[in-house]
Amino acid sequence: MIRQRVELVQWIGAGQEVRNRKHRPSLPSTSRSDLNVQSRAVKKGQWRGEEYTVDLHQKVKVECVVADIAAEDVVDAIVERAATGEPGDGKVFVMPVENAAQIRNDVRGTDAV
Repeated sequence: MIRQRVELVQWIGAGQEVRNRKHRPSLPSTSRSDLNVQSRAVKKGQWRGEEYTVDLHQKVKVECVVADIAAEDVVDAIVERAATGEPGDGKVFVMPVENAAQIRNDVRGTDAV
């Protein structure tokens, strides 16, 4: 039996257009979670002659676990649809998933995804 590879694709981005749910990239995956998160990055500026520092920035984190499609296809979809060329477009991470279990009926492995 050949074991199918299960991976977690995670994208964290900060652009204004991704904060609005309808503009988040549609992904070639059936399973996905969208979360509003804060990210630490020091950004300094000046407003009305006063200096200010912003430590936490509002971002969106999208996660999807894939087994039946290549994680690279999901990464390509995110990069294609989320890229604005501006700072804050974000980063995509791909991590292996060792196992998964569906709690309701105790299905495990790739069938749980």
